[in-house]
Amino acid sequence: MKLIDRPEYLEKLKMWLEHTDVIKIVTGVRRCGKSIINRARPKHLAA
Repeated sequence: MKLIDRPEYLEKLKMWLEHTDVIKIVTGVRRCGKSIINRARPKHLAA
């Protein structure tokens, strides 16, 4: 399955990764790509 790049969302998540004392929760309607964003996050951070 081909992943769609979502750089806007990944940049927003990257901003929050600096705050290690805060729990991050990604919310949204069903089947909107929450899990896909979480899978793409390590690849985006490595780049």
